[in-house]
Parts: sequence; C-alpha cells; structure tokens
Amino acid sequence: MIAITHITFAVATSLMLGAESTTTIALVGIGSLLPDIDHPRSTVGVIFSPISIYLNKKVGHRTLTHSLLLWVPLNLIGLYFYKPLFFITMGAISHLVLDSWNVSGIMLFNPFSEKLFVLAGRNYRIRSGSRSELILIVIFLFMSLMMGHVNKLGGARIIIQTTMASYNMAYENYLKKGLNISYIEGKLRFPNGYIKEGKWLVIGKNSRYMELTILDESTDELIKIYQDAEFLKAVLKPTKDKWETIKVSVPMKLKKGTVYFKSGKNWRKAAAGSTVYGYIIYRDYIELTEFEKSYGATRFTMKSCKGL
Repeated sequence: MIAITHITFAVATSLMLGAESTTTIALVGIGSLLPDIDHPRSTVGVIFSPISIYLNKKVGHRTLTHSLLLWVPLNLIGLYFYKPLFFITMGAISHLVLDSWNVSGIMLFNPFSEKLFVLAGRNYRIRSGSRSELILIVIFLFMSLMMGHVNKLGGARIIIQTTMASYNMAYENYLKKGLNISYIEGKLRFPNGYIKEGKWLVIGKNSRYMELTILDESTDELIKIYQDAEFLKAVLKPTKDKWETIKVSVPMKLKKGTVYFKSGKNWRKAAAGSTVYGYIIYRDYIELTEFEKSYGATRFTMKSCKGL
C-alpha cells in the first residue's frame, strides 16, 4: 500500500474511535508510515535513508518492522508511560492491518515465524498502486470527513446516547465531563405518576450509585434522581463553561451570591445570608465570611470571583 492509503486509513480509524485532538490525529498518521522504514523507496524510507537502507539489507521488507511483536510492546509502554508513543504505535498497527490486505501479506510474528498473514482470499486482496487501492483512498477520505463531522457533534457515543436517550449513558457521560456545567434534557416521572418534559441543570453526583441531583430552574427546586423522580428519557447537554469550586472545613456565612454545596450525602442550595460548608460550587461572584469567634478574634473574609 502507498503512503496516502496508510495515512487516510489511520486518520479515519482514529476519528472513528473518537480522536479529537489535531496532535493525536497527526501522531497516528505519522505512525502509520513507520513500518515502511524498511523500504528505501517508501516515503519514510527516503526521509531516513541510511536507516532504511540498513534495515532493508539486514531484514528485508515487511518482516521485523511489520511484526506485532515489535509494535504491541511499544504500544503498551506508550499506553502506561508516554501517550504520544501510544498514538504513534496505534498508527503503526493500523499499517499492519492494511498491509495484511495486500497481495503478498506480512510476517506478523517475525522473527519467531516467517509465516505470511493475509486478511482475505487471493481474489479479494489489494495490489499496491492499483485502481482498487485508489477506491480505498476515496472511501477512507469519505470516512474521515464523516467521522470528523460526527466528532464535532460530540462523537459516536453522544449520537448513540441521543438516539437511545438512556439515563445510564447520560450519567456516565456526565462523570467524564468533570467540572463542565451540564444539563439533562428529557422526561421525568414523579412518584405520583406526573410526567414532565424539559431541561434540568445537573448539580452533582450523590453518594448513591447512579444518583444525581438536578435543578428545575423554573421552580428553583432541587430534585434527587430515584428518590424524588426518575428519568424516562435523558440526554446530557454539556456546556463549555465550568463550575468554580471551593472547599471549606468550617461553616461560613454566604454574604453575596448563590452556591450549591455538598456536606454529607446530599446537595443543597444556598443564597445570601445562608450558612454553607463542605464542597461548594458556583457560577458567579460570591463572598464568604467566617463567623466571629466568641473570644473576639478578628473576622476573616474570603472573596472569589469567577474568572480569576
């Protein structure tokens, strides 16, 4: 297979698996060329000519550099210790998959075995530089464009979740978003059988498994999922904004602003004049004041403003 085929296949595959970073996609694309360093006339072989000529004379083409026994250990090292190496080796492994579709196949377990491995019968293999390979390039380019658009929409997982509208999937996606302010759109069913359709702000995770606290902004009411209501349909809608956070170990008075705080198992909402403690999240400017000690200690005031 020629270089452009390997690159387009690697990029399409990485996008299909959810890669969004340009750096990640570039590393996978570069890695997809590396196994052909054993061929002096390949793209990477021309760039690293001395190494390529030496390897070609020493081991030949599609042997050691096309072996899983080289790339899989490097892939595992990258996975646990150095992520760029992981992405590069993923590209290299995609190269092996594609070359296994070639007419001559590759030695996947070289140097311990010289047995050639192929993915398809002789009539369905792709000859390098043939019209069939050109068709593959067009298909991989189309896949890359399509998966790039899917990733802009949030990735295949988000599209599946939107289609299924599963609360379990919405919950798992919420956990991955960290401090991103998120909403859940869908249908809530209350214990009395009443069903309400709308959009609720997610405040946070409770102590019980799969239990979230959400805010009905129309009524300013906090709702605990499974205790107060359950979702019949749920789609997570994350935003790019993030919660500001503070953790206080002693009760403090909220002088200005609105916060949500968790002390113990449940989330609560507090407005100016309330006492707050524990883990606090908020969106806008707030001002907290520590209570004066009975022995006349100086009052301590802490201010925090979003964006600082």
